[in-house]
Amino acid sequence: MSGIPRARLAAILRGAADSDLPEPSAVAGIRVPTLILAWSGDRGHPLNTAERLHELIADSDLRVAETSEDLDGWPSLVRSFLGRL
Repeated sequence: MSGIPRARLAAILRGAADSDLPEPSAVAGIRVPTLILAWSGDRGHPLNTAERLHELIADSDLRVAETSEDLDGWPSLVRSFLGRL
């Protein structure tokens, strides 16, 4: 991945995984386009959490990485997503 060093990204994702989500009604109230990135092999952030967020946020796009190559594609996904806003 370019931009964010892998160690820093891992720390960010671990911090997010350790955080409690708001109440479902609060998450469902999000009214902005949202890109949800999940990795199927991330033990600290279960895929079902990302899937639940996707269910709750009406205008969300869920992308699941299965391989390290998929993870390497995340910066491009983010650029593309932001370019559509």
